[in-house]
Amino acid sequence: MNKKFIQSFIILAMLFGMFVTTSAAFAASCGTSVTVVRGDTLRMIADRCGTTISALQRANPEIGNGNLIYPGQTLLLPGTILGTDGGYVIYIVARGDTLKSLAIRFQSTVDNILANNPSIPNVNLIYEGQRLNIYTVAPGTTPPPPPPS
Repeated sequence: MNKKFIQSFIILAMLFGMFVTTSAAFAASCGTSVTVVRGDTLRMIADRCGTTISALQRANPEIGNGNLIYPGQTLLLPGTILGTDGGYVIYIVARGDTLKSLAIRFQSTVDNILANNPSIPNVNLIYEGQRLNIYTVAPGTTPPPPPPS
């Protein structure tokens, strides 16, 4: 009885390990953006890239609250750095990001991120797909005023 249990456990563990590895590798293959192909839906893209429909909508404001996408359209994915706008990094929040982790990553502070993103009403709540303006504070400098809304 014990032998069958152990064999079953090992087989299940191996199958689970293959599933987890395959899913992570598949999601990572999406990179920072995905180009819509004929037949794609937001649900299909979200599943394929390890995100959610609402995160895709937040990351791509041109979609709005609807589901209308078209072949050839490029959708940005959470975790993307869009570049700079007047000295600010524009970053699309990824799953698991916190203001503290972003402040550390971009050598900024939580207070600076909050000051430059008045759309964040709660320091403990940011959303996957949300776009943030992040100013990097060099030692001994003062951050510029927030960018225009």
